[in-house]
Amino acid sequence: MSRHVPREVAAQIPVDKLEVFRQDDGMWRWRWIPGTGEAEPLLAAHGFESAEEAEESARSAYPRTTRMVVESPPRSVVRDAGRTARHGCGAALATVAVGVLVAVRRHRSRGAGS
Repeated sequence: MSRHVPREVAAQIPVDKLEVFRQDDGMWRWRWIPGTGEAEPLLAAHGFESAEEAEESARSAYPRTTRMVVESPPRSVVRDAGRTARHGCGAALATVAVGVLVAVRRHRSRGAGS
């Protein structure tokens, strides 16, 4: 015997969801959103050329998740991902800058001692 669940009730049942969305740079990404709130949403590590590639990757990573939504996530998700990437680049640039300063000081101190 099958039971009918009203749409309003079904919408409130926690279900894992995969979202595929287009970033500002034109690349496609996906994120997995847990239905229970016990875990944090997970964002794909890199972008894909097409929505189909992103969807295939998402389904491969989470084969039991049946709900797939192709849409734009809240701007904060995209902004937070960009902020993380910028912080990583900033740290790398700071490391290079410190290395250059050390090299310049060593070079100058060797030149002064000659």
